[in-house]
Amino acid sequence: IAQWTSMVRELGALRTDVRLSIVNTAVRFRSPQSQGRAVRLAAGSAEATRDLTKLAVSLARHRPHVLHINTSGSFGLVRDCLAITMAHLAGTGVVYHVRFGRVPEIARVNSLEWRLMQRVLRRADLVISLEHTTSATIRAVFPHLRVETVPNFVDTRSLPARQSSSMHTIVFV
Repeated sequence: IAQWTSMVRELGALRTDVRLSIVNTAVRFRSPQSQGRAVRLAAGSAEATRDLTKLAVSLARHRPHVLHINTSGSFGLVRDCLAITMAHLAGTGVVYHVRFGRVPEIARVNSLEWRLMQRVLRRADLVISLEHTTSATIRAVFPHLRVETVPNFVDTRSLPARQSSSMHTIVFV
């Protein structure tokens, strides 16, 4: 999400007809790899309070036409529900960007995570997902919702020039 945001910021700077404001919701009070629910809930609640306060200020100050919410699901869906409510109260449209691939599974088992996600999805103006399976799952439940598939992209300018060789080396991270 951070790389994607960096590229959007760079492209936004090239436009004179777009004013881009970013509310950084990156994890700060815990490790992003924290697995304990208690730690995730306690730190996440503090982070969500901070993020929603920053969002309220941004909505009031900038009066945006669109709020683009990136989500990685899980407990963040509670924050997403509150954020989309704030956007609607401000008269702002919402793009909901689903940045994880568990959607088909959580929908199949009808988990709490899926039920929370449905609350957000039904209020979004546009949903973006990273891959077709997630898009298809969302369309099956919300056939009238506009859903687009936009895979993660790579800034190819940062890649080394291709060397001609019969050997191909791949690094996967």
